[in-house]
Amino acid sequence: MSRLAQYLVGSLALLLLLLVSMTVVTMTRGKPAPAPAPSASASASAWVAELALPPPLLPFPEGRVDLVPERRVGLRGIRRPQDEGLVERGTVWAAPSGRGFGRHVARSLHLLADPEWILVQADSGLWLLEAKSLARRARLRTGAVSAVAVSTDGRRIAYAEYTPQPDEDGLREGEEPAELVVLEFPSLLEVHRSRVMKPVEVRFSPDARTVASAAKNGATVVPLDGRGAPWTTKRAPNEASDAIAVVPLDDTRVAYLTRFASLIIQDRGAERFEHQYPLKSTDLIFIKITHTWSGGDLHYDAVLDRVLSVQDSEAVVVDAARTESPRLGHPIDVTAGPVDAMRPYALLRMEELARRFPAAENLSFPSDHVRAALGARGDAYFLWGGAVVRLERDLALRSPDFDDVEEWESSQAEHDIVFTTHATNEMVVRRVSLDAPALDITPERLGAFAPHHGYRPFLFENGDRVFPIANAADRGGIVRLPRGGSLQPIVWFDAKAVSFSATTLRAEGRFAFVNPDYDLVEVAPEGVRVLGRIGFGAAVSWNAKKKCWEVKKFMEKDVQCTPR
Repeated sequence: MSRLAQYLVGSLALLLLLLVSMTVVTMTRGKPAPAPAPSASASASAWVAELALPPPLLPFPEGRVDLVPERRVGLRGIRRPQDEGLVERGTVWAAPSGRGFGRHVARSLHLLADPEWILVQADSGLWLLEAKSLARRARLRTGAVSAVAVSTDGRRIAYAEYTPQPDEDGLREGEEPAELVVLEFPSLLEVHRSRVMKPVEVRFSPDARTVASAAKNGATVVPLDGRGAPWTTKRAPNEASDAIAVVPLDDTRVAYLTRFASLIIQDRGAERFEHQYPLKSTDLIFIKITHTWSGGDLHYDAVLDRVLSVQDSEAVVVDAARTESPRLGHPIDVTAGPVDAMRPYALLRMEELARRFPAAENLSFPSDHVRAALGARGDAYFLWGGAVVRLERDLALRSPDFDDVEEWESSQAEHDIVFTTHATNEMVVRRVSLDAPALDITPERLGAFAPHHGYRPFLFENGDRVFPIANAADRGGIVRLPRGGSLQPIVWFDAKAVSFSATTLRAEGRFAFVNPDYDLVEVAPEGVRVLGRIGFGAAVSWNAKKKCWEVKKFMEKDVQCTPR
């Protein structure tokens, strides 16, 4: 080959190499970055999933989410290994509704319009996860959230944000105000905000143009897109109105369940239908205790105009729900096959779950069926306790960021939250400071003490707390926890422990109780005092002018002021 031919061949090869390089650069620009190497904390079983699933692009606008700095993908298997430990971490948030802390315990999960993402509601907030890998990527900028819903088409998100009340506030549980917020997805633009009572559930109508909330004051219906004002259901004074489940049929009619097991369909003017479920009760010696309901599962099929009220595996059916004369239909087994009104969710019997997804064999649930979200790829998602699980046919992934943990009793203040757990023969105390937001933080363990009985602490205005305790002989005592400080040694007092079935009296930073011997016991930041024996049936109140506890003994007119 001549030198000229060699030069031409070399030049052509160089040109081809340059074109290939430009093509590669052009094709990779705008695509997701390659998957990062597994973190040191990831188990070996997670490496395959992490390397095989490059992260999708984040479509969420800046300023509406907080991005998670470390991408941790799902771990193979559903059960947590014994050496893995419980998830104690959580999030400290700072929102217009206030500061707070919640642990990474998942409460609900929702499919979205973009199949690359799912939404998880946890005690720590609202999280956007990669649908394939279950990697937690972003947290919506919200405060404490009591209820979440996603429209059937996955294009709208509704949630109720509320301000956790400090222990001394005195509001009854469930009566706090909340903000009902509706966002578009994936833009996360806010399209509605209104004030409601803190709900236990929010739901969209099938066309996503109406949202409703279920709370102690009933069901509140909120038309969207400028189609009218919100309205709340009303019942007769002697009838229970607190709603535990809800589904709006449209902007003029709603179905809801009450705590006393009444299924009601109501419009702006009046109730159109009521079905009363039987309530279980327990007979004691002289009284009967009725067991009220704490939750329900309602769905509406707009095509068939029917409401489904699901309990266990059976649904009570109300036909002609939007007419003036709704009627009770034949109940159906919602585990027998897909139910259009429930899509994209389904109740699957355990044998059906194992048939579709062999990786889920040998699982045990409290019931014989599981509520699963059915994905567009033929996969399924469900909650295993407080953990998030994704199933393919031969693969089960569990998110490493959410888990089911032991119940912690909380004491909420403006500056911190203190948690207590009852371990074997001891009470363990943990604390989280609310001074600075943090996506992931582990509560500080302050220590433990070993009472025979321990109770929720008293919280004082200066931020101090006092734990009332009792020994095996029922002698009363306290353990002090100063604000920002450490647990103090147990201090016993010369009286029986406080009777916590009695009403707590609170005045000017002090608490008063009556113990089983009818001793009046005062607990203050500086300690505890036994103020004297007041006898059976005595009434106790605070005299703000004299700065003392007034005692009116049973069957006596005179009022005594206990010395200060």
